[in-house]
Amino acid sequence: MSDLPDESHPEGPYDSLSQTPRPKLSDTELSRFIDFIEKFEEETEHSLSLNQGYRELRMMLHLMRNHLAGRLTTPTSLADASGLSYGTAKRGIESIIKRGLILSRPRTRSGKTVSLHPSPMMIEEWEAYAHRIKGLLGPLFGVDPASESGRRIFLGAAETDRVISPPAVLSARLELKGGLRGLIHADPTFMAMHNLKQQLESIFGLEIHNSARSIDDLLEAILTNAGRAKSRYDLVACDLPWFGELASKGILTPLDRFIRRDAYDLSDFHPVAVQSTRYAGEQYGIPLQTTPELLCYRTDILEEAQLEPPTTTEELIKVARRLHDPARGRYGIAWNAARGTPLGHTFSFLMAKFGQPIINLRRCEEGYDFQQASGEELRP
Repeated sequence: MSDLPDESHPEGPYDSLSQTPRPKLSDTELSRFIDFIEKFEEETEHSLSLNQGYRELRMMLHLMRNHLAGRLTTPTSLADASGLSYGTAKRGIESIIKRGLILSRPRTRSGKTVSLHPSPMMIEEWEAYAHRIKGLLGPLFGVDPASESGRRIFLGAAETDRVISPPAVLSARLELKGGLRGLIHADPTFMAMHNLKQQLESIFGLEIHNSARSIDDLLEAILTNAGRAKSRYDLVACDLPWFGELASKGILTPLDRFIRRDAYDLSDFHPVAVQSTRYAGEQYGIPLQTTPELLCYRTDILEEAQLEPPTTTEELIKVARRLHDPARGRYGIAWNAARGTPLGHTFSFLMAKFGQPIINLRRCEEGYDFQQASGEELRP
């Protein structure tokens, strides 16, 4: 190696990967960055229950990342993530557990092997910490956190919005023989949720087994299961129009006592969705998927045909007929018109758009009373 300067590059600071000169910081920018680092350190010490002797921040980062991704954390993997010797890391983990930040949950009945999870207290601390650091980032980049744009970028949702915290794992594994059994709808939303199975299994501490059915087969399966002495399923997906029938026949279990017992927070569900899963004053379901139907048009096709966007049903039909040309592979309109439930859903949406329920429900202050319907009110 030579001590002579490298003549191939001009002197100055370089990006270590690209070997291109780094832009210089102004004194103001560098001063602002130093202030940020100082406040960042202060916020870290203030917000998180850290014992500096065991490199706990690195262990907490690993634990929180695995929790959010639904990956398993063991004492060995957490010790490896710390970069410390196993003995030192083990003492650090025990210290964090004693402070109530980590839950240690047996993976087997013998309890010889355990999994580690962030406690609700740790999750709450990290949420508060993230919120405070986001507030510091605004001034660093010259954005006022109090401004509307700053609030959207750095402070998250509006104050009126409620977002429920990421769920913590159960302190004790859910004891269900054969695991948790679900009867679900074989549609894209539920299939996407199937990818979260690993994370949910981590939260509950057991295996989850789902049986997926088409929408009409799903109702048939629920009714068939109701005739059994013992249910095959712990949870079932239920379409909103079915709640009245299934609840009135005693097929679904009311959830109110469980909601009260666990102080379950329903505030991040749309109020109408929560209301739709009630019948005769009792809650029978938790909203999972609410579906609107949207009517959209192609501006380019309308412009090419020199047609104005329709604003009434009559205009819509006229425009659709003008554009309808199956010989060229073009159809005037596409909609959910398959026999059975898909067509029923669309019919319900269209009726609602014109301010009418599909049955003769009684009007009330907020629209129509669907929870107490009986007699003539059930007539189409």
